[in-house]
Parts: sequence; C-alpha cells; structure tokens
Amino acid sequence: MNLSPAQLLLIRSAVATSQIDVFATPKQRAFVSDLCAQAPIDCDREKFLIAFKCALVEATDELAVPYGLQRDEMIDRLISIFIGELYEGTRDLNRSSARGVTSTSRLEMKNDTSNARL
Repeated sequence: MNLSPAQLLLIRSAVATSQIDVFATPKQRAFVSDLCAQAPIDCDREKFLIAFKCALVEATDELAVPYGLQRDEMIDRLISIFIGELYEGTRDLNRSSARGVTSTSRLEMKNDTSNARL
C-alpha cells in the first residue's frame, strides 16, 4: 500500500513534534488521527499499518532522529497511537453503522435526559 504525499507529511509532522519525556502530544495524536481518517474505507488495515511503520522509520531518518532508546520509544508511541486510532475508530464506525447511527448524531446530546441513571 502506498501512502499519499499528504499522509507522508502527517507522519513527518508527528515525528517533528515529538517530545522526549511526553507520552504523546495533542499535536501528534491529531496528526495520526488525520492520517487514519484519510484511509480508504476498504483499506487493508494490516497493509496500512506496515506502510505507516515504514514511513515512520523513513521520517525519523530524514529528520536525523538519533538511534537509541528515545528514538525507539518515540516510534513505539506513534505506532501505538496509530493502532488505537485505526482499530478503535473502525470499531466505533462498525458499531454505529450496525445500529444505523451516524458519527455526528452519536455526539449530539439533544435526546439525552437529565434523569438518566446508570
């Protein structure tokens, strides 16, 4: 699977905004979320993950991120975010479409009652 130039730019941006002592910045999460949102609906997720990993390593090389534990942790962190976005987002979409609910209507709270109990 080939990633688009826009997707490669999102990966590069996620690497460029990396902070050493932070699990993940909001910017990194946003870049990865945008990347996953650009995936075609019928994409093979495993191939998309492999393409992401390859592009991520290329981006770290291009940005001259030094080899070592911090580089490995940053790559692992971004891969974890990617997997979460790719698989959780798909699961939410599948669950919604099975019930006939669109993603925007799930977020609206017009029909919620104030006396609802759990």
